[in-house]
Amino acid sequence: MATAKPALRYLKKTGTTRLRYSSSSTTELHGYTDSDWAQDSQDQKLQGGYVFMTNGLISWQSIKQEIVARSTTEAEYVACSKAARKAQWLIQLQKDVTGSQPQGPTARYSDSTGALKNITNRASKARTKHINIRYKNSCDLQERGILDFTHVRSEDNLADIMTKPLPITAHQKLSLSMNLR
Repeated sequence: MATAKPALRYLKKTGTTRLRYSSSSTTELHGYTDSDWAQDSQDQKLQGGYVFMTNGLISWQSIKQEIVARSTTEAEYVACSKAARKAQWLIQLQKDVTGSQPQGPTARYSDSTGALKNITNRASKARTKHINIRYKNSCDLQERGILDFTHVRSEDNLADIMTKPLPITAHQKLSLSMNLR
């Protein structure tokens, strides 16, 4: 019951919140990704999340990953990889629906300089060699110009809301940025 009370309070306060879409004709897809590292004291598995927007919020997820990351960089790297696969799917969906490919790479934002360094520089340093090859798709999509991984300040990372409890002011700011009104 103690665990359920905060969730029920949140649902009561946000019961009238709705997604809003702008009338802008922009179809530019951009996304944010984040993860927490070892926040779950029981199994130490990371919580990853992403948010994708065009003229409003179109896709989001918060999910516990199947691995135990050995570092913050690995946790963020895994989250970037999962979000990269979703971005690829959304790009294809956009192409199927509109008949046109996005102009230039899709922007992907992360607040992890370590993960971004590994993705954009294709670095194979001793500290990241252990990261499973299946998470390296982000590097390939960056190199091919399909995605453009860019740094964003933690307080501006919309995916933060998907991975950890936030102070009410930060939660409100991110909710407004995602057009939740």
